[in-house]
Amino acid sequence: LEAQGGTSLEREGVRPEDVSFLRQVDMRYVGQSYELTVPLPAEQLDASKIDSVLEQFHIEHDRAYGYSAPTEPVEFVNLRLTAIGKIAKPRLRELEGDNTDTAAAQKAVRS
Repeated sequence: LEAQGGTSLEREGVRPEDVSFLRQVDMRYVGQSYELTVPLPAEQLDASKIDSVLEQFHIEHDRAYGYSAPTEPVEFVNLRLTAIGKIAKPRLRELEGDNTDTAAAQKAVRS
């Protein structure tokens, strides 16, 4: 997915060094119908990193809903990758005004 995202941005003129990725996972306790989105680390997920993601889910769940259940099973519902391309701020040309009196355009006055 990262290769596809990077290639898409490069086709749009974004330099490879200006590409970054946001990795996220939607998670929930088994049996629940709503998810929380938790950030994923950039590194490959091994057992210790999965434990860290699970811990972050429990923290986010407690923050959002006032409780967490660390002994309950958790589902990874969706994995998401967002490719972000940093581009230069566009330079806008300044428009010249003609200092026209706007009173003629006024239709009514509220009191």
